[in-house]
Amino acid sequence: MLSERGRPRTARTSRGRSCESKYLVRPGREGDTRALLRVASESSAYYEAELAPERDEAVGRSRRLAVRVLRGGVTVRARPEITFARQPRGAQTPRLALSDLLASREAYADVPLRVGGFTARESDGRLRVDVAVEPVDPAVSFESVGAVPVDANGQVVARWFAADALQRPLLGAMAAPPGTYRLRVVAIDSARRFGAAEDLVHVSLTPVGPLSLGSLMLGLSRDDGVELRLQFGAEPTAIASFDIYGGSAGMPISAALELARDPEGPAIASLPVTLTRAGDSRVVATGSVPLGALPPGDYAVRGVVRLEDGTTGRVSRTLRKVAR
Repeated sequence: MLSERGRPRTARTSRGRSCESKYLVRPGREGDTRALLRVASESSAYYEAELAPERDEAVGRSRRLAVRVLRGGVTVRARPEITFARQPRGAQTPRLALSDLLASREAYADVPLRVGGFTARESDGRLRVDVAVEPVDPAVSFESVGAVPVDANGQVVARWFAADALQRPLLGAMAAPPGTYRLRVVAIDSARRFGAAEDLVHVSLTPVGPLSLGSLMLGLSRDDGVELRLQFGAEPTAIASFDIYGGSAGMPISAALELARDPEGPAIASLPVTLTRAGDSRVVATGSVPLGALPPGDYAVRGVVRLEDGTTGRVSRTLRKVAR
């Protein structure tokens, strides 16, 4: 791109493509033949680059253009000026589908998002990825939202599309095999603007002897339960919860919450939890984290489970408090 003063900026270009030219040279005068051979030689292999204007680039006005290459023995021919033409009236950009945006690696930032991925276990023992999506601007109205976990080989292992993108909080779930995934979430708002965000998700449970722990989640207490949140502000208290799987009824365990400055740092507070049985092999640990006295910043909330023989396991989640 070129700035208003014609100085170079970072330009978004397509990948250069190699082209070949073929010429038919007929016998004639020696000078004519030599000239044609030179043209054929110099243009037999070349590259083309396409430039697209940035969102704030002025169109319809000429800019100076300078092209340089670092490779030796290369001849560069370029026009001294370039003009980004105005889009004709009535022209429309392609209407991309949500599936196209999920398959892309493009960073869409017109609709800023907060996303989180969590691991839980189904009743049949399979693992699933739970997804939470929040617009940074609460006034944004989603038209459609979807998510895909992508493995190290770039393979999509599951898909989720929100049945009602207007729900708050917006939550989803999809089954996935154990592994580490790049969780990509894309949203389209009512103005057809795009937003994308990603999170690294480890689809696995944390073992603690015969037990295993699901992901720790943070939210706010509501009359109908806990409302999952990815960021906090002036709220006085956050609710932390995590699942404990396995074991047997009456098995002696102790559990607590720890608040720390970072995941591996010393605890600055230890908080009690309540254990509630939610099935034959699932117990939910829930505790309150006071926020009122905490300065804005990032903190680690750790759920710690200790068995009678001293075996200990823990899960953690970052709690972000912002100034409001």
